[in-house]
Amino acid sequence: MRAEAMTDREFLSYCRGMAETPRCGFVPEQIARLYRLAGHSALADRWSEQPNGVCNMDRWAIRDAVKQAEERLVETPKTTAEILQFPR
Repeated sequence: MRAEAMTDREFLSYCRGMAETPRCGFVPEQIARLYRLAGHSALADRWSEQPNGVCNMDRWAIRDAVKQAEERLVETPKTTAEILQFPR
């Protein structure tokens, strides 16, 4: 599955797994998405401007960004459904 077709949670799981590989390789589009999810929009914008190609990343930086992104996903309020009252 292509990274852009993944949900945010699937993508973060993918990133966590890739951080365990010897190369820890990501393309700039993926790095930008990860940093955007982690709340680092300026850094994400800089990565979005980079030419396409695999970048070997620091696994600890990726792990930290995944952790920050997961924390932000948990903190994001979910839309609540309206409670309907049924006649008695």
